[in-house]
Amino acid sequence: MTMKAALRRWLSPGDAASAVPAWAPSAAPHAWTDAPDAPSALHWRAPWQACLLASWLLATAMAPSFWLVGTLLAIDARSDHPAFWFSLPGIVALVNAASIARINQRQHRQPYACRETLALHYRSMSRRMGSALFLAVGWGSGFLPDITWPATHGPATLAAIANALLWNLLLAWLFGWLSFAHAGGVHARIGFVYPERGPRA
Repeated sequence: MTMKAALRRWLSPGDAASAVPAWAPSAAPHAWTDAPDAPSALHWRAPWQACLLASWLLATAMAPSFWLVGTLLAIDARSDHPAFWFSLPGIVALVNAASIARINQRQHRQPYACRETLALHYRSMSRRMGSALFLAVGWGSGFLPDITWPATHGPATLAAIANALLWNLLLAWLFGWLSFAHAGGVHARIGFVYPERGPRA
């Protein structure tokens, strides 16, 4: 089973057959569009404030970068770059909050047709924001230059600079993936429900 298929199965409310009403076309939920007249638009789960808060807390606490860095800091907070390490859990919490707010704006304008669409949108958006903030904090604190910039390890040749930039991008991508790969699925499952649907008139 592919990762996309596994995500779709987990996000669907039950099996694919039960997720599709009798009057709907013979297609899986992910094939439905986000058109305004889509018959399966998601609704916020009630009470929506509590559900959104629970979604934010769980998505943040489940991030490996959050609990792993938090555990290491709790054991020993001494570091050559304390600002960088203390910022990482904050980035996870901030990006999840911003992503939830952005998803809510999108839901107000044009409701999502299915949980998979919402989860993929959340994941893409949060990973970009998280990676950008990781680079900003990493360079602002001096952590990334110390471990990747060639001027501290030898002559700054063009090849060395390209290699350093590649490592910066790789580390940022890894942080974004570890921090937010799960968050879209958590928010889609906790914050939203499929409405009760009956036969078309």
